[in-house]
Amino acid sequence: EKFVDLQLEMHTHKVPLLNKLKDKMSRKISETKLSATVRYELNVRLESMPKHTKLCHGDFNPSNVIIRDDGKAFIIDWAHATQGNASADAARTYLMFSLNNGKEIADKYNLYVVEDCAQAHGAKYEGRLVGGLGELGCFSFYPGKNLYAFGEGGSVTCRKKEYFDAVTTFKNQGNKVRYYHDVVGYNYRLEGIQGAVLSVSLKYLPQWTERRKTIGRRYLEEITNPRITMQAHPENTEPVFHLFEIKTPDPDHFIAYMAKRGIECNRHYPVPCHLQKAYADLGYQEGDCPNAEDLARHCVTLPLFPEMTDEEAGMVIEACNAYQEME
Repeated sequence: EKFVDLQLEMHTHKVPLLNKLKDKMSRKISETKLSATVRYELNVRLESMPKHTKLCHGDFNPSNVIIRDDGKAFIIDWAHATQGNASADAARTYLMFSLNNGKEIADKYNLYVVEDCAQAHGAKYEGRLVGGLGELGCFSFYPGKNLYAFGEGGSVTCRKKEYFDAVTTFKNQGNKVRYYHDVVGYNYRLEGIQGAVLSVSLKYLPQWTERRKTIGRRYLEEITNPRITMQAHPENTEPVFHLFEIKTPDPDHFIAYMAKRGIECNRHYPVPCHLQKAYADLGYQEGDCPNAEDLARHCVTLPLFPEMTDEEAGMVIEACNAYQEME
């Protein structure tokens, strides 16, 4: 608690004369060896950050806190201190603990990580499989997913029995004992036939995943057209390429171009969540989430599936590299 309180107390101070976190990150982006397109994308996201002047340490962890004999704590090593968003500073510390086996300290922040890994079966972060990084992991077994049934299905992973009991109760119409309903629940029981299909599919998941990775890596290495913005993956992640998304200035033109060459491309999620009619009551307007809106406007999905041949993947790469915006 003292560690958390110390960080919260630090965030009460406003330091308008310190360097801005945004300027610091902009310099770091410019110093990287990333392509000009990727640097531009990062700077666009940076500009959308909320503007705060709270004191942010930038590297708040136990090694930068010393405690005097009388119990008074002091923060040291202010080399990374900036004015910026206190929430981002606290979230960074929380994630540092949460993702590096420091859950006991992370829990003091009263935050919870619920993983949406519906399309990430077998993906890894820091060598650890998704679905086991947070409190709960949510997977989908819809027919189009990496691990699929022949109908609707999904699963929730967790380590705490209380979570397991709650999910089991909710999926079974809110009852633990038949006809006795403790809460309002749902009919989310997996059909037996879907379980049978999944039991077979699961045996092939490593093979399917490796094939997806092979094709995804080819795309990343061999598609070099500057008119196409490629994905960027941190070195500590291992994606499984459920979808392979690219960005183009004119998605519809690109899709029509690829169709002429016998290659089907699609657009996924063309309307971001905050602009969906279902969430209109939240009051969000266009421009409130510029990164999501930019991706929704410009993303295109290239074909990628385990049964895809090397020749077919080569056709996609060749067509992408030959693409001209005004063709």
